[in-house]
Amino acid sequence: MYQTNESVVFKVAHTVLAIGLRPTLTKELHRAHPHEIIATDHCNDAINTLLSEEIETIFFDSAASRDFEADVSALLSATPVTTRFVLITHTTNLGANQTFAGLGITTLTGPVKGLDL
Repeated sequence: MYQTNESVVFKVAHTVLAIGLRPTLTKELHRAHPHEIIATDHCNDAINTLLSEEIETIFFDSAASRDFEADVSALLSATPVTTRFVLITHTTNLGANQTFAGLGITTLTGPVKGLDL
């Protein structure tokens, strides 16, 4: 959704892609950040969405993936560097979290509640 003023374009909507989030967490995310939320269950669906929509923030629950490191890599390759990426992990593997932090990914170690979003 855009508004134009002569040749300047202003973005008035913020679109969030929620991948593999529980429905209750998706609702809490919408309450905390009342933007358009596109929810998908799998990485492949999310990549198709990324190719057709302008997404500003991605929330990805690693529990929705068999190989979340490969899926994170695939998602990163389909997004601009300005996209904010939040990875919810259910492991205490600090090495992996530090690697993701080095890529500019915010990591939350689960279980995650709405207040964490």
